This record gives sequence, structure tokens and C-alpha cells, in this order.
Amino acid sequence: MGDMVKRFILIVAGVLLLLGIALAVFSALSGKKDNENEGLNVTTEAATFVSATESTTEVLDQSPGEADSGNKKEAASDSGNIDEEVSDSENINEGALDSENVNEADLDSDSINEAGANQTGSVEGDITDDTQVSDAADAEDIGNDTNASSGGTKVSTTYTNLFDGRNVTDSSAPVFLILNKKPTVYKGEVFNVHDFIGYGDDVDRNVDMEVTGFVDTDEVGTHTISVTLTDDAGHTTSASLNVNVVEGSSGGDVAGNTGINYEPFESFSSNYKETGTSLGIDVSRWQGDIDYEKVKASGVDFVIMRIGGYDDGSHYTDRCYKANIQNARAAGLKIGIYWHAEESTEEEVKQSVKYMMDVLGGEKLDFPIAYDWEDFAHFEDYGMSMYDLNDCYQVFAGECSKYGYNTCLYSSMNFLNNTWSLSGAALGTDIPVWLAHYTSNTSYQGKYFMWQHSSTGYVDGINGPVDLNVLYLNEYSPSTNE
Repeated sequence: MGDMVKRFILIVAGVLLLLGIALAVFSALSGKKDNENEGLNVTTEAATFVSATESTTEVLDQSPGEADSGNKKEAASDSGNIDEEVSDSENINEGALDSENVNEADLDSDSINEAGANQTGSVEGDITDDTQVSDAADAEDIGNDTNASSGGTKVSTTYTNLFDGRNVTDSSAPVFLILNKKPTVYKGEVFNVHDFIGYGDDVDRNVDMEVTGFVDTDEVGTHTISVTLTDDAGHTTSASLNVNVVEGSSGGDVAGNTGINYEPFESFSSNYKETGTSLGIDVSRWQGDIDYEKVKASGVDFVIMRIGGYDDGSHYTDRCYKANIQNARAAGLKIGIYWHAEESTEEEVKQSVKYMMDVLGGEKLDFPIAYDWEDFAHFEDYGMSMYDLNDCYQVFAGECSKYGYNTCLYSSMNFLNNTWSLSGAALGTDIPVWLAHYTSNTSYQGKYFMWQHSSTGYVDGINGPVDLNVLYLNEYSPSTNE
């Protein structure tokens, strides 16, 4: 009997042991299953994150970047359109129909690198030393990052052009489109190198930028940094900046600033009015309300006016355009328009032309429509090459021709030499050129039909400075819908 009880107890213990082992195995298998499911969920989330990152990168590569806090932008006007919010005191540029944009005034005469332009002759009103001040107090201190870079994912050294499918091999070094070699910043304020340079490449849409050196804005004096640009093909261009840190604040004046040195229209006329020339002005909302009867009586023959533009992804109509075209025509002046361009894709250009034509409404013009792309201070933000930029004009011209209008290209000498010579079309012949070069006698070697001589003209009937232009009648071809 005792033996039977012992056997029974052993059997029960064995059964319980087997049940325990089975339960342990089952639990282990269930835990593995749960862990596998958790791992799948993590993998799925990671895949979603990667996809979103790739999508964002693609958009950034194709779209203009956000401007820094010191950039001049458009704000809503009282008419519901977009207009500029920047004060005229910042308008110190050359070759800028839109006075809020920065261009050749930021250039020293020797500031273009060895791959750049034939920048010769003096530039009147060229501001290079103590008037360029960073007011971006909350901006990232990019200039003081010794490895700062604007680059991203690199591809190849051969690119397919955006619009016509041409394959272009990168054979040239990047260029500084804007280069202030002696910028001034206030003590204690943030230094951002992008406030003082703009750059691009013939085919590389995403040039690497590296800064070597440090600007201590807490220490008054001169600080030297070096900026190096590198394209996908390995071509490099470098420049040094001597940054001058001064006492003061962005609310005050920098030593050396002076008032506007006006050029009376009478003086302009006595120097440039002759057989074969016609004299005129170009205007935008910056000139405010204009008395065109007085303008006409002063001897002005024509006026080119801003109709509107494309800024920060939105179209706008210049708030003074309607009054300008109505009153200038009533005064008997010849009339032309220009478009303030910041497009970077074919579709953007096509939409801009459609918008512009809706505003123009079939008006008769006496001049080709001028294409004014001038945001070279931030060219690197647009994700395009200089070949792409040239194609933007070609698309603009082609779309305007569908409505019966001819076009011309407005640009300064520097950018005509550096950026607008890659389309395969001949500047001045296939592409009529309206040249901006603020000097008494331009040294530009190309062909042009009109010359913007100054941005500081004084004309009776206009409150403030205005651009002065010389039209060469033997070079001038009017619009086809006269």
C-alpha cells in the first residue's frame, strides 16, 4: 500500500512538472510573437519617417528657401495684393528695378572670382564697406560655423536641364554672385555670412559652402574669415571677408552713411540727350503718387513701370500700377512694363505670365516686357543652376509671345557677364538687353538697347529718387502689338 502511494505521488509530480514546462514554453513563444509584432511596428514607423524626409528634401530642392530675417519681403497691400514692407532707407542697390533687392551695390570691383565677370570701370554709388549691416538678431550664426554648409545630397556632375532636357557637364567653378568683402556688423549682434554673399554654379543646383574662421561680434575690430564654394565636380572658389565689428546698434547709423546725391533730370538730359537717344524713367510703388503732367513737362519721353511680380510663392500687382499706366498714358508718355521675377521652375514662370496678362488686359505697350530676376543675394536658396535661370527667361519670352508681346532682359553688367550667357541665345541680339550700370560711361562690352544710368535721379512731379534711362533709338524694337 505504501509503495502504491509513493508511485501515485511521483506520477502526479511528473505530470505537474510536464505541465509547468509546457506553460513555460507557451509563454516564451507568446513573448517572441509579441516582440516580433512590436518590431514590425517600429520598422513601419521608421519607413514612414524616411519617406517623409525624402519627400521634404525633394520639395526643398525644387523650391525657393525661406528668406532670413534680414531679407526684404512682400507684405499684403491695401488692395489685397502683395507689396513690399521694407523702408526706402535700405534701398542702396545697383541694377535693381525693385529697390528692396540687393545686388551690385554689394560688390567690390574686384569681388568676382577668377571664373567671373569682366568687372571694370567705376560704379557710382557702389557701397562696399560700412553700410552693409546685419539686422538679423535672431538669425542662426552661420558665419561662425567653421564647417557651415549649404549643401545637401549630391548627385552627379552631369545635369539634365530643367526645361529643355539638355545634358550639361559641369566644367566651371562656382561663382560669387554677391560678395561684400568688407561688411560691417554692430557689436553684440549676430553675424550671418549669408547677409553678405550670394552664390551659384553653372550646372550644380546645390553648391557646398564652407566658412573658415570666426567673427567675435563682442570684440570691436576687424575679423577675417574665408568662404569656399565647391560644386559636385570638385571645382572650388574661395574669397576672404574682412568683417568690421563696430559700436552702435541696428537702430542707429553707421559712421560714413551719407544722404542721397540727386542727379537732376536737367543735368541728365544735358549729358545724354542727343540725336538717336530718348530719355525716360522707371517706377514702381516706391515712387508713390506721381504727377505725370509735371514729369512730361520736365522732358521725360517714356516711363517703364512695374506691373507686379512673383515673391515668396505668391503673385502680386504693384499697388500703383493702375494709376501709373492710366496717368502716364494721359500725359502722352511712351509706356512699358517690367515683371519682378523670382520663379525657379517652368510651371512657376507659366503661371506668372498668365497672372501678368490678366492684369495687363491687352494694353498696348511701346516697349518689350522686361524680365527682372534679381534676387542673386539669395540665389543659393532657389535650388537651381544658372542654366536653369537662363531657361526661366526663355520660357517667359515664349509664353509672352503667345499673347503677342515681345520681351527683353533687364540686368546689371555683373550678372549679364556672369549668369545670363548660358542659354545659347545671343544677348543683345536674340535677347534684347536693358542694361543697368550706374556710371557716367558704361564699360559693358555687350549689346543693349537701353541703359539704366542711375537710381538717384530727381524729376519734378516725383517725390524721391527715381531711375534714369537712356534709350538708343537705332537699337530699339518696339512691342509687336503697337
